[in-house]
Amino acid sequence: MPFFADLYRVSLPHVRLLTAAALLLLAVCALFDSRLEVREDITSLMPTEPADLAEQFALLREAPFTQGLNIAVGGEDPSRSARLLSDALRSPEIPRVLSGSGRPFNPQLLPKLCRSIPGLMDTEAQASLPGRLEEDAMRTALKHDHDLLLAPQGIALRGFLAIDPLGICAGVLKGIAPAARAPSVQPEEGQILSADGSHALVTAEPAFSMSDSDGASKVMDRVRSAVKTLPPGTETVVVGGHRHTEENAAIIKEDVRRILPVSMSLLALAFIIFIRTVKGLCVLLLPSAALLVAAAVTSVVFKGLSGIVLGFGSVVLGITADYAIHVYYALRNGQDAATDLQRISGPVLLGAGTTLAAFAAFLTSSIPSIVQMTVFAVSGLLAALVFALWLLPLRLGPGGGRSAASSPTRPMRLKRIPPALVWAALGIALAFLLHSVPVNGDIRTLSYVSTQTAKDETRMSELFGGLHEQGLYAAKGKSLEEALRANDRIWKELGRVARENGWNPAEMLTGPAQVLPALATQAERIVAWRKFWDAEARAALSRLDSLAAEAGFSAEAFAPFKEWIAAEPAPMTPELLASVGMETALMPVRLSGDAWLVYNLMRTDKAPPGLLQALNANGAVLISGSGFRTAMDKAVRADLLRFGGLSLLAILAMSFFALRSPLRMGVALLPAACGLACVLAVFRLTGMELNIFHAMSLPLVMSLSVDYGIFILAYLEGKLGKETRTGVLLSGITTLSGFGMLMPARHPALHCIGLTVSLGLVAALVAALVLLPLFAGPEQEADYA
Repeated sequence: MPFFADLYRVSLPHVRLLTAAALLLLAVCALFDSRLEVREDITSLMPTEPADLAEQFALLREAPFTQGLNIAVGGEDPSRSARLLSDALRSPEIPRVLSGSGRPFNPQLLPKLCRSIPGLMDTEAQASLPGRLEEDAMRTALKHDHDLLLAPQGIALRGFLAIDPLGICAGVLKGIAPAARAPSVQPEEGQILSADGSHALVTAEPAFSMSDSDGASKVMDRVRSAVKTLPPGTETVVVGGHRHTEENAAIIKEDVRRILPVSMSLLALAFIIFIRTVKGLCVLLLPSAALLVAAAVTSVVFKGLSGIVLGFGSVVLGITADYAIHVYYALRNGQDAATDLQRISGPVLLGAGTTLAAFAAFLTSSIPSIVQMTVFAVSGLLAALVFALWLLPLRLGPGGGRSAASSPTRPMRLKRIPPALVWAALGIALAFLLHSVPVNGDIRTLSYVSTQTAKDETRMSELFGGLHEQGLYAAKGKSLEEALRANDRIWKELGRVARENGWNPAEMLTGPAQVLPALATQAERIVAWRKFWDAEARAALSRLDSLAAEAGFSAEAFAPFKEWIAAEPAPMTPELLASVGMETALMPVRLSGDAWLVYNLMRTDKAPPGLLQALNANGAVLISGSGFRTAMDKAVRADLLRFGGLSLLAILAMSFFALRSPLRMGVALLPAACGLACVLAVFRLTGMELNIFHAMSLPLVMSLSVDYGIFILAYLEGKLGKETRTGVLLSGITTLSGFGMLMPARHPALHCIGLTVSLGLVAALVAALVLLPLFAGPEQEADYA
């Protein structure tokens, strides 16, 4: 293109000034890079579209039990070990510890709790009251009370039995106990124990968010320190988002520390083998300069950067070297740098344009980390393009390397039939492969999980159960009361549907509706409670006095009970629950502003269809493992179709605009088709599934492979010299040095990108260097050989 030739001539007298300006720019970029904030959490890997999937993930992320760490403690005395661990955990990093606290449930607080029991008595509980006042039922209850008082725990229970001699309060507490624990655990001594009693559960609520990798590291350091205080031989099992965040951040840092130096070393090795000139040293330095610019731009655009993006830096190193390589080979044997630059700038711009178009299509992705990688790659590629076509020629000058005879080849005669046959075969293969390769939307495949963490999660599920058979739904409201009213309405409707289908609601549902109803709901129940005792109190108390004397109790033994039924009940509140040690893992959550969420668990493995319909009718969203994975599958496919289709359209449009011939396009795009077919064939034969990072790699294979086809086509048409073959080979090697180094990465996202693109580029490089010359006329075939 004449523009770059003219730019070269104008800039040549100012080489030193421009070099100094470039170095100053890189220094400023390095300053920004030093302040780069790296974050690593699963949020950056989650699609923000479609809206229902984003809503599900937002609800799941805000759920109280997903914000904390669950720690199972075994040993000879798990309850004691849990209390020791709780005391050791409390710190600025972990200010709150539940369900294993050093403050076990105090039976002496039961009278305080009983004053709020009337508001917790639903219709079924209130219907049981007349039966408790029958003479035989009273006599049985009083005998049970007498036996308890003679037992060792009688002293602690004396106050509770005085206020609840007939078991009214105890019956309600027994009925609502599942609301504060998972189905496979039991409460004991203020602890939550596994069904077999071998382990106690401690829930720690850290001060740092799971998305804060530095905070997660501090939290896990505190956990490890606390675990060391336990008696020798105590089994501890730790699961939670902070552990995942710490592991992912650590593994990405480890990958980056290994990948970037190795990529740079491979680039240096390629330089030594293929270039070996002092001026050519600029080719080696250009990728590092582009990397500095890319990191700086990305740090300015985004407040925090996903660690995956830094691992992606090695890829940018390899790609950005391509432009410098082609410019170097075009200039090193020429006599007029401006003429050589005019000759090479067209293919370089076309190749860069297709790559940039593919990356730009990723901006439509709904996954934040992919958008970050796109900004990182596009800014790096644009910087490399400017450096390669403007600054590099100024440093190289004419004959920028060793001299060797070189001249453009004679124009070739393209064969129409072979390309058409190859494209027909590839089209059929691609159609079949794209349809048959399965897509995996499981979010767990996008994040690194160590072997030990996977074992601990399985062990925790065995001990205390998990969410694998349960779904999560949340009632919403602009205030706590509004959210609780919505929760009561949904809970009542779900209970009705469960009973109609022959299910016990207690086996299907777990939530705070039993232990923390809305104040309006409690008020209705308190009215029914007062109405009942206004009618029954005199006869019931007379009967109680008679039977109490018969059982050996004093006349004033149950005066607290008489005061209880006569007094105005107190409403149950979150503060009251906390004061008596009955905090539940499903306590309401306040979002930003005045929005509130109330979470519930629902069995989904055997749930009747009517439950799901009832949820939808009441505006609640159900989140289940299978449903979440299905939604993720759809999101992955939508992202693939969106940015894959846009990338393909952009590549085709740019290729047609530049080549202006279907036959020439067919030849130039053939390596891209071969690379794509190779990747999908390997996935199909090995049974591998496409995740979102495999999917985003497919357009990269197409865009990068087109470059090879464009340069070989220009060579065969006589527009470029024989050094183009070496340039394409070296370009492929440098790009593979970036992507190839991602293959051994331990983080799944980096590994997926490296594996997919490396497979495709190897096939595309072979197609460009071996297959494309077969479509030239006989004279050019001989010349190529």
